[in-house]
Amino acid sequence: MDRNRCRVKRTVSLLLVLFVLLGGLSPTVTASEGPSNANVLGQVVVNNEITFAVENLILMDAENEGILAFQLNVQNNSNSELNFIDYWVKLNDKKGNNITVNNYTDTQSNNEKIAAKSFKTFKFYSKINKDTKINDLVFSMIKWDFSKGDFETVLGKIEVPDQYNSITQPGTHKTVSFSNANLDTYIERVSLNANDKYSLPFIYFELTNKSSQSVKPNGIEFMLKTKDGLLYPLTVNGITENTVIQPLETKEISLSGSIPVSAGTENWELLMTHSIKDKNDVKISLPLSHYDLPAMSKQEVSIGNTYDFSTNDGTYTAVLESIHRLPWEDDDVLSAKIKIANLSTTTVPVPDFDGYFKLNDVIRVEADALIQDRVVGIAPSQEVTLHLYGKIPYTSQFERLELNLQHKTATDGSTSTTEAKTKTEDLVQFFHTSELTKTEEIPIGGQYQKAALGSSANYMVQSLRVFDGAFSKKVAVNLIMENAEKRSTNVGVLFAQFKTNKDLMIPAEVTEIKSKVMPGGKAHITLQGTLRKDVAVEDMKLIIGDAISLTNNTDSKTTDDKKADGYINAVSFRLNTKQEEPKDSFKELNLYPYTLSLSRIGTKVEFTGAGVSEKVELTFDYELTKDDTIETAGDRKIIVEMKDKEGVFTFEQELGLEKTTLEKDKTATSDSPEDKTLKIGKHDITLSKVDNNLLTHVRSLKTYQLNVYEQISTGYKRLIATKELEWFIYGE
Repeated sequence: MDRNRCRVKRTVSLLLVLFVLLGGLSPTVTASEGPSNANVLGQVVVNNEITFAVENLILMDAENEGILAFQLNVQNNSNSELNFIDYWVKLNDKKGNNITVNNYTDTQSNNEKIAAKSFKTFKFYSKINKDTKINDLVFSMIKWDFSKGDFETVLGKIEVPDQYNSITQPGTHKTVSFSNANLDTYIERVSLNANDKYSLPFIYFELTNKSSQSVKPNGIEFMLKTKDGLLYPLTVNGITENTVIQPLETKEISLSGSIPVSAGTENWELLMTHSIKDKNDVKISLPLSHYDLPAMSKQEVSIGNTYDFSTNDGTYTAVLESIHRLPWEDDDVLSAKIKIANLSTTTVPVPDFDGYFKLNDVIRVEADALIQDRVVGIAPSQEVTLHLYGKIPYTSQFERLELNLQHKTATDGSTSTTEAKTKTEDLVQFFHTSELTKTEEIPIGGQYQKAALGSSANYMVQSLRVFDGAFSKKVAVNLIMENAEKRSTNVGVLFAQFKTNKDLMIPAEVTEIKSKVMPGGKAHITLQGTLRKDVAVEDMKLIIGDAISLTNNTDSKTTDDKKADGYINAVSFRLNTKQEEPKDSFKELNLYPYTLSLSRIGTKVEFTGAGVSEKVELTFDYELTKDDTIETAGDRKIIVEMKDKEGVFTFEQELGLEKTTLEKDKTATSDSPEDKTLKIGKHDITLSKVDNNLLTHVRSLKTYQLNVYEQISTGYKRLIATKELEWFIYGE
């Protein structure tokens, strides 16, 4: 029901009282002629007891319309309680066109009563014509009056003056009402960086709680407005859903964004907003405050820029290619990738690099250095890749990153820094204040090409497979590594984790390939992770990287004896998460890099006399093939399961592929573990089980279901083929 109609109904019972009150009304109207950014636009005073003041009038552009927000501060200086439900504020343009006014609250309270000698602030918004200017508006303060034809008495009007400007100027504080608290807002400083495509503003913004109670500012948002009226959302750093600002506490936050270079950098403005839901439960963004941004000085981002440096051995260049922040357990790895090139005319040694990160000009994070290329020197015009990396808590937040590249030299005249006393010299200082480099994402079916001298390789992933367990499930992918070198090479130690569409990070177990891979050859690496049954696998991604150890600067590569505690060269694969339907035949079952086919499948029962055990046998021919160019590691297993359709008999047997070592199955009577391993080539196999009760049901044996599962680990399997067959008759 319309709010105005509700007011009329609730006022009918007080009609006689209204007549008496209206006879004594004596309104006074004043308008603000103060500074252009004053909070109070104007006020209406009734009988020197009640003051209605229009405050914080802000107009924000929205799509195809304008959004006007304002506050009405009602001061009750009388000796009795005042109920605002008997009043309303109307809005028109100067041509007399009516504009709908909506009230809202950003707190849980919706009380409209104002105690004697107190005040209360009410908040409103309106959607106005795109062409309507803020100084075209007229506010009317009314009281409902049933003695009038339109049921209202106008207490006073407030026109927005031509010189009114709601924009807060640089260097000026602005008080904003939010969630029943007054926040003093102030732009502390600004900076502007740029790259080829974007201007990258950084705004340091202060929020000071001037109220007597704490406030949670997590609903506040910011947008940047260009000179052409284009709006760009800004990322807010320093506010989370748990942030609380205590009384008199100042909270400094940072705002950042990417603005296309074509939008220019002149006459930028900052909009402070928050979102509510209207009466139709539609989200709407309302302005809280409006600021002029001071002029910004542009500074180029260090990524992609070339810096020269020299040592006693020669002249080099350094180009910062990327800075990643990579999840690692309850920490994050800061990883910088720098290309080092030789500008000299002769081969020069690789400098003994060192370095550190500095966050927000204060926090120093020590870094390890790693040259991943397998070289002993850098030839003229050749380049190598340097990685600097360190760890920070995953909850850390920062807006400015400084990377200092250093060089260690011996102080005792030695030519080596391994055992000699050393000193550290600064070489290059990089600055980075934009968003960190996004991890490269490989599309479904795509290929990641890793370029590193001596260990170049191509990586591809196959579809995600889901294996159900009793209380959880496992996800697994086949990662195919192709050796792109001209020599046989080791696969290396990989790090991997899965990322869900809810940003859950699932550690992955990686099968280790210890044998070398021939040139152009491939290695099959299985990656598997365990997750709850209720975690969705749709849109899941796989993140891999080269595992490293942060133990020293001279050899940071992970070995068998050195535990990985970080990774570099991260890349994210999008995964095909659609699960294949089980086949209805047993031909060419895909167990990459194996292919398995079953044929001539039959059953028989051996009866040895009354009171003696009966043995059921399942026999079949099989052909197992494998791509010999692919190196594999780890056991591969399947499960063959029989289920009688009448529920008389059930039986399952675990079978290994090729060299799998199996434990003895207590439910089967195979002669040896070797009998339960499928060999490469064409063979046959007999599986059996003793069932003492089978004889009494033999006449009911008609059909059975034969299922073949792939098993990733004990207790986790997925159905790959199923078919109904007849007892005692050979089938395919």
